[in-house]
Amino acid sequence: MGYINYKEKKKLEYNPDGSFRKERVLHVPNEKAREAGAHIVRMLVELRDKDMSDLFSRSAVGGIKGRGLRDNVMPHRKNKHFVMYDLKDAYPNTRIGQLASVILRPDLIYSEHELVANREELSDNTYRMLHDCMLVDEETKEIHGLPQGGTASPFLLNLSCIPLDEKLDKYCREQNLTYTRFIDDFTISSLEPIGKKRQREIKEIITSRPNTIINDKKTRKHSLDNKPVIITGVSLYPDGRIEMSPPLARKIESFYDYVLEAASSGDIDQLDELWEDENSMRGKINGYHSMIKSFGYTNTPLHRRLERKYRAALGRWEDSFEVAYKMRRAETKNLK
Repeated sequence: MGYINYKEKKKLEYNPDGSFRKERVLHVPNEKAREAGAHIVRMLVELRDKDMSDLFSRSAVGGIKGRGLRDNVMPHRKNKHFVMYDLKDAYPNTRIGQLASVILRPDLIYSEHELVANREELSDNTYRMLHDCMLVDEETKEIHGLPQGGTASPFLLNLSCIPLDEKLDKYCREQNLTYTRFIDDFTISSLEPIGKKRQREIKEIITSRPNTIINDKKTRKHSLDNKPVIITGVSLYPDGRIEMSPPLARKIESFYDYVLEAASSGDIDQLDELWEDENSMRGKINGYHSMIKSFGYTNTPLHRRLERKYRAALGRWEDSFEVAYKMRRAETKNLK
């Protein structure tokens, strides 16, 4: 199956010990899809005349500028009991109608002086731009949802979750619960145990969002006794300390090792993978580094090692562009 504006790419993921973990299918956007996503963000900024972060609930964290992994954990520091939910296929299950209905909500986007005519005009433009951001079958033209790997997908997923965040924020306030959402990972916590009745009510609210399925295999319940709880890669300790979890540290180190190996290999396929999407790869290298820094630098062997590998990976990746370009030029010349 082929998609308009997106190139499908399969990525094998491995555990830190080298064992196979899973195969993930990503969709790399072309220039038209990237521009459509950027245009939607610019349009909303212009309409609201505000910073986009105020569009989202404070409970929404991942994929929003200025909000990171630590922000997903900080609100839970004083609590002892946790329930965590993960959505199944959150991106492909997000439909164009959900997004359009949120974007066109007058109370979210428009100020009081906006004219109805402008809203009607926006409706057609919005649909066209959203269409270019979605996975659309080349043959049937069927729209399959948001692409995993699309540059605008995290922003659009957060946008579609605004009504859900409003419901969960209200419920959790009434129940003295703490709620945060990191993209498709939901964390609910409390000083007291969260009983089955409240767990059932929380799940009903989450699944009230259209096409939303909870991945029950990933649902977790924790009590913060003598051991830390890991929330989206962050370790929260009983004394309130927040640190990068060992699995997250291994994941970051494995990624930097992969970049170093691929950029040094001279293998054109590996180089192409690094070279294919410049902004995405640079963003990921620097994004992991920003994540490390958000926990505060400590002069430990782990932090020193990660800092060295970050600098080496960024330098090697930039060098790989020139190498891949020369190799591709040589191949093209030989074909002629």
